[in-house]
Amino acid sequence: MWSPRTKHDRSAKKGRGGRKDRGGRGGRRRGDEPLVEMATVDELLDAIEHVDLERPWPQIGEFLLPVLQRRRALPPGGDRPLKKRYPPGIEVGFGVDIGPAFMHVTDTLLDGWGVTDSEVADRALANLRSLAAARGMHALLCDSVDGVPTRAFQSREGWASALVLLPDEFGRRFGEDPALVLVPMRDVVFTLPIGADRELAAWFLDELRSMDPNALEVPLLAWTGGQFRLDVGLGPSADA
Repeated sequence: MWSPRTKHDRSAKKGRGGRKDRGGRGGRRRGDEPLVEMATVDELLDAIEHVDLERPWPQIGEFLLPVLQRRRALPPGGDRPLKKRYPPGIEVGFGVDIGPAFMHVTDTLLDGWGVTDSEVADRALANLRSLAAARGMHALLCDSVDGVPTRAFQSREGWASALVLLPDEFGRRFGEDPALVLVPMRDVVFTLPIGADRELAAWFLDELRSMDPNALEVPLLAWTGGQFRLDVGLGPSADA
């Protein structure tokens, strides 16, 4: 079972009350270029045709990455993807990176590789950490929504959203100041000030999700004390 990746335009700007006309759910920017681009069917089929999931574990393990849960259900039928829950309550699957898509790891694949679910999870996180460390420190994309400052990070390799599984790497990029964290798509993570209006934050998260047919089902998070917690809609504490 596979899940397509989505290409995200790094120059997209959003705002409430004066945001750009996105020309429907696909989204448009100046010059009528799409904000979100999907791989073509031919690209997907070609990648799927050439992937060899029966390679020995040491080889296939190099291509594993954690895959955060998307909002839309996967197509019916087929084996159930392997899933694991990480703090503070994020459901995560695991996929073999084949370029324009991820092939979800299932129990059948585990049996063929002769490994456990824990070995798959550990290898996927190790791969993510290696990618994050090699990516270096690139400038965050700074903008605002309804006058509230936003910051965003994209890896341009499809794994930015999974930074919420690595608090130390997230803090290395965004710093330790408390913030609200929005994870709408596979390759982008946004922050707002911790004191931002929660209604605005929820609207902004939904607006970003609406641009991507493969949007993620990750709740609004709060980044405090070097850790993530589920944000329950309350304002910041007095010492935040």
